[in-house]
Amino acid sequence: MKKIIYVVLFTFVICLAACTNNETVKKNMNDTKNTIDTEKESSSNIKKVLTKEDYKNLKVNELGEIPVIMYHGLVDENPPTPYQRRREDFKNDLQYLYDNKYRLISMKDFTTHNISVEAGCTPVVLTFDDGEPTDFSLIKKDGKLVLTPDCAVDILEKFNEEHPNFGKTATFYINGGKSQFEGAGTYAERLKYLVDNGYEIGNHTYSHKELSKLDATKLQEEIGKLVLEVNEELPNYTVDTLTYPFGIRPKTDELKAFIKEGSYSGKKYTNVIAFREGPSMPKMLPTIHKSYDMYNAPRLRGASNDKNGADLWGYLKKYRKKPELRYISDGDDSTIVIPKNEEQNLAENKIKDKKVIIY
Repeated sequence: MKKIIYVVLFTFVICLAACTNNETVKKNMNDTKNTIDTEKESSSNIKKVLTKEDYKNLKVNELGEIPVIMYHGLVDENPPTPYQRRREDFKNDLQYLYDNKYRLISMKDFTTHNISVEAGCTPVVLTFDDGEPTDFSLIKKDGKLVLTPDCAVDILEKFNEEHPNFGKTATFYINGGKSQFEGAGTYAERLKYLVDNGYEIGNHTYSHKELSKLDATKLQEEIGKLVLEVNEELPNYTVDTLTYPFGIRPKTDELKAFIKEGSYSGKKYTNVIAFREGPSMPKMLPTIHKSYDMYNAPRLRGASNDKNGADLWGYLKKYRKKPELRYISDGDDSTIVIPKNEEQNLAENKIKDKKVIIY
């Protein structure tokens, strides 16, 4: 009888110890996991402070060139004009840019120089003119509005899924008339889709007329009427960037002033930047460079066939040979870091509250 009691008692003690040890192990595992997660989370929130040696190694230069690229529509084969781009070539453009450390930024961030890309990378801006459905359009699927397969925005979205650190933004410069981006959905739904998904809308004038042939009244109508039409659908949206039809500006300084600001039908408009076609400076400088002209701003046609190398691939080849020409980020949007030989080129009136570091 005593043996039985001893056996039962011994078994109970063993089980109690095992249970206690298991709970201790579980607790320790949980404690360890929480500690690791917390440490990872804490370290990921700490931004690495670069040294002057880091700047030299990365060749940081935040007064270097930033490509602003212009597209006009995608086709499958044999572009009818030099302005169209084969879909396959557009996809290759994106892949090359990503592989060579270019990263997308918005037009708003470009104009305000609020640039936040990885250290060692170069910002790049994508633009599309004319409201082409091959650039962006919608179809209805299962009762919902979705992107038309293989339009430029669909290609961008899919590319971003595979390369989320590339960025996903572009600016669409549209003309007047509610047939822009022809396809499913109303005009308002199309514009809202773009804005809600991180894209921007710009002004390419209402009727795409050559601005050098217009007087002050007609010039303001071409710009202001487009703004009014967009604001009828998106009342709180600001349209304040413009691309010149045919890349041609008004002739006189008096008329050029209406590009920056004017009024139509009792409503004022303002443009903070206006783009020519081609490398009008000819450098693709950032807006904080002393030589940057906000109303004669350059863009590169998304192509590879310009004999003088004045298109996108001409410049990409130039940057490959002379990488020091590129804007190279320090990874911190609160600072502007430039090498000493660029100091004289900084427009100090444009840097706002950013800290300038010269090395």
